[in-house]
Amino acid sequence: MSRRVVITGIGIVTPLGIGVDEFKERLFSGQSAILPMESFDTSHLPSHLGAEITDFSPKDFLGGKAIRKMDKISRMTAVAAKLAVEDANLEIDNTN
Repeated sequence: MSRRVVITGIGIVTPLGIGVDEFKERLFSGQSAILPMESFDTSHLPSHLGAEITDFSPKDFLGGKAIRKMDKISRMTAVAAKLAVEDANLEIDNTN
């Protein structure tokens, strides 16, 4: 049985930018997110380069209580989902 999926909105949290507009601007201007790694020690590794998400502030998108209960990846995922909902112009009804 196959299922159809419809993509109605895009939420992007990447080393190149947060949100569709910032990501597209940097991507199409030829910017690179590959830089020396700073979040952990790479001295024992053959490469010291990578793409880290450095300008991400979950407080810009989520409430403080939600942030405290999540790890770093969950925060990024929640922000990407929120941006996708906004991009799709969907309204979430929390009355149930």
